Amino acid sequence: MDATVAQFFGENDEFLRSQFRHALGLVSIDVVLESQKRFIEFTQKLSFDSPDMESARAKWLRLLNGMTVNIGFPQLRDLKGDSDDIGDALERAREQILNPTFLHLLERYTHVEYEPAGLGMTSTPETWIKNSDIAIEAAIDPVEFKEIFFEITGFEKGDRKHHFSRSKSDGFFMMSLHLVPEFHIGHGAVDSIFRLSTLAHELGHSTTPRETSLQKLFLTFPDSLDDGLLTNDEHDSYLYERFLIENFDETSKALRLGLPPTVAHTLAKRKAVQFNSHLLKNHLTYLFFAGAPLRSIKSSFLERMLKINPTFESESDFDWLRYSTLATPLSGIGFLKAYESVFRNSGLQTET
Repeated sequence: MDATVAQFFGENDEFLRSQFRHALGLVSIDVVLESQKRFIEFTQKLSFDSPDMESARAKWLRLLNGMTVNIGFPQLRDLKGDSDDIGDALERAREQILNPTFLHLLERYTHVEYEPAGLGMTSTPETWIKNSDIAIEAAIDPVEFKEIFFEITGFEKGDRKHHFSRSKSDGFFMMSLHLVPEFHIGHGAVDSIFRLSTLAHELGHSTTPRETSLQKLFLTFPDSLDDGLLTNDEHDSYLYERFLIENFDETSKALRLGLPPTVAHTLAKRKAVQFNSHLLKNHLTYLFFAGAPLRSIKSSFLERMLKINPTFESESDFDWLRYSTLATPLSGIGFLKAYESVFRNSGLQTET
């Protein structure tokens, strides 16, 4: 393996570690941005004799410089719908983000149909998810679940190593490294069926096949992206959530949960509810970056939300902000893609 390529992916791993530590609540976002800056500066100084490698380096630089879309737009991160000057603040922030290259990705999902199983509810999606979750009496040990679930699904983990860390935010996320076959999973308490499904989701990420040749990965990865834009690959993580639904009875017995097989229907409906929520967020985010008047964004939000929850009552002109992802506009694309490939038309029952 080329030593320069190995050094590049070593710097890449350090950038990933900074993001993971930020997600754990150990460092600020400034640490992540500084790590990104160092990684970019390192890549700028690289030089290869091969024209193909130099071309790949230029593509990596474009990708790294565009990572703000994934890390987040600071000017949109903390805007609240109840502040007096929210409209002016939104317009000022929109003016600062010129020619958004990601707009076409958002547009692809603006006309996708909602999942019928997640429509006509008597509450908003987040309220339904909160009220429909089912508690597990004793919190599950992630390591025990990993061993049991990999055995049930038949996944051979080989030399892969899994490390689990409790997150201060109680959230769930995963990091995989390049130089070593390690997967780091941050997690909250695994004390409900939805949290168990989320842990299965993170384990699924670790099952995605890895390119063993770092030189080939360096050459091909930028071209494998959608128009050079990085979006999360959620296919295998959703596949493992589906495996949990399809094998819930066996998993429940192995973990001694004492839950009936019908719980799997609730898990399936949750994915439909989440899909509709992601569609709504994507549509609002697209309208914002496409330059739609704020008043028309509110109207479109009400029209779409009323399909999900006919009893919804708007509280302000900007309550749609809670259902958008303006700060991280591409954060939902991977989930939308994965739902369509893994769950749409799957035949899984969603009625409880």
